[in-house]
Amino acid sequence: MSTKKFKPKVIGQPDHSARENLREQYENIVSVAIDLQASMGNFFAEYSDRSISENIQEIMDFIKSENPKKWIIEKYAKAKGIKIEGIKTEKLIENDMIDAPDTSELIKYWEKLNQYLTASILKKNKFFYPLEDLFVQDGAYFELSEDFDKKLKDATEIKTTSERENEILLSIEKIATGFNELKMHGLISSETNLLNEASNKIVHQGLVIDKENKEFIPDPRIFIKRRFTDNLE
Repeated sequence: MSTKKFKPKVIGQPDHSARENLREQYENIVSVAIDLQASMGNFFAEYSDRSISENIQEIMDFIKSENPKKWIIEKYAKAKGIKIEGIKTEKLIENDMIDAPDTSELIKYWEKLNQYLTASILKKNKFFYPLEDLFVQDGAYFELSEDFDKKLKDATEIKTTSERENEILLSIEKIATGFNELKMHGLISSETNLLNEASNKIVHQGLVIDKENKEFIPDPRIFIKRRFTDNLE
């Protein structure tokens, strides 16, 4: 006896607006990450320690550090071999005893990047893609990847979670097709109140009207709102 494998189906239209806004946010994140990496490379270039800016673990440690200036100066002191017998490097930093180059540019990028990474748009849409996964090891640079776009696509779509929901969705799609055909034949028109009246009656049965093409489509949130029953499996 063969068991039918469940395949989730996309319900209605994806949230295109959220997808565009989230992608733009991550484009900003990558742009600042590239600037930060370049600034880090320039800062340490004089001391032949560019590996810091080419190592994603080092970059992420800096981004996640609570005290970015201290982190930079510690790395600087190590790269240049600054030490005083009997005094820990941490104490030298605390007492401002290390004459390091200006760190303001790196700290500026640190602040900007952390603002982007904790932006409300990411929390609102519950979409967080690890920055380290946008780092291409072979070449040591940041970019939005195919996997990022796939994850973003999935995050802005609502899909069925069971075969039962697939069956209900199929029925709703048939209803939507029927109303769209009535609209095509002029029996329902977006120019009159009839469309709105039809919408009000059907919206509780799983349909909404697409804002762009004015056609009936399944409501992506139908199963989230549990409009049919509280016992869907």
